[in-house]
Amino acid sequence: MFKQKDVAVLNIGSHKITVLIGGKSENGVFKISGRGNAFYDGYMQGEWLSEESLFSAVERALSVAEVEADKRIKTLYIGVPAEFSAVQCKTVTLDFGRPFKVSDEEINRLFEKGDTYANDPDFDCVNCSAVNYALGRISKRIIEPRGLETPSLTGLVSYVLAERRFKRLFEDFAMRMKLKSVEYISMPWAEVMSLFEPEQRDRYVVLADVGYMSSSVTVARGDGALSLASFSVGGAHVAADINEVLDIPYSAAEDIKERVDLNLVFAKGDNYESNDRIKAPADIVNEVARARVEHIADLINAALDSAEHKCPSFAALYLTGSGISYMRGARELLSGKLQRAVEVVSPSAPGLSRPEYSGAVSLLDMASRLESARNPFGGFFRLRKR
Repeated sequence: MFKQKDVAVLNIGSHKITVLIGGKSENGVFKISGRGNAFYDGYMQGEWLSEESLFSAVERALSVAEVEADKRIKTLYIGVPAEFSAVQCKTVTLDFGRPFKVSDEEINRLFEKGDTYANDPDFDCVNCSAVNYALGRISKRIIEPRGLETPSLTGLVSYVLAERRFKRLFEDFAMRMKLKSVEYISMPWAEVMSLFEPEQRDRYVVLADVGYMSSSVTVARGDGALSLASFSVGGAHVAADINEVLDIPYSAAEDIKERVDLNLVFAKGDNYESNDRIKAPADIVNEVARARVEHIADLINAALDSAEHKCPSFAALYLTGSGISYMRGARELLSGKLQRAVEVVSPSAPGLSRPEYSGAVSLLDMASRLESARNPFGGFFRLRKR
């Protein structure tokens, strides 16, 4: 048993900043002691629309969370969004020369041997974890080698990289906020590790996090990400399309987007209505929304097709995020276009059990596990301090 210790995490959405302070106990119960949200200009194509807007939102969200939790944060775990990340998988081998019992030390040595990013001018490794292992010359892949004897250990190791300019930006922020330290966790990796049980991950996980202006597609197996792709299209584009085609205010288009039901067939004269009673022809709205969801499906397919490690067709796709998870009929439309089963997934945290909080809750989960014992799973992953 361990005593739960509060941690603070920063989730950077493409439209909203979320800070959570809390933790997760050994029996899997989340406790949220502080939460802060702030909207900002966001990012697209891996570029901030306004760094000042970003910093202002982070400061507001952190301040609100600290007041609610009644504590001053010294260490902040920062989730690195997919648009500022990359994944590389390497086959790495340690040759012991004789039968040798594998322990945490050997696993860490394996990870370190493949970590060649110290002198990379653009990227730095922030997470590394294993997809699977093999012992000696045996080709059979295993998930857990610890305690087994082998003359050599081979691992398919996933290295999640963050752009150095992203880290420099938040190191400047940490100095401005007088934080003692910051650590980085890949947000897409945290989602697959937190939202899915090990048995699910061993059979492949495909997760599409469709957000407000940015989306990501992560393929994972075991404890590692096999591939990661992102594109700057999300739920905001559905509202923008409705706004442009019907020439109505964007705020009204956002309201109407929340009411869209792609399962329904409308007749002429049927309307959706916004909060301020602006009406829009339901058949046209559905046609516009359907076209954008199909475009998102095409981008997801392209991400899967371009991945170095191919995902089997039997693997279901899990949908999360604030973009289209709530849109009635979107899941079914995606499933038809992708020729895969599609399921919506959400975190199981009190008051935060909605797809829009998958990133923030997953970061809190992984940071809490790390903080509980500094390496809670005996070396199955490694994080980097600034």
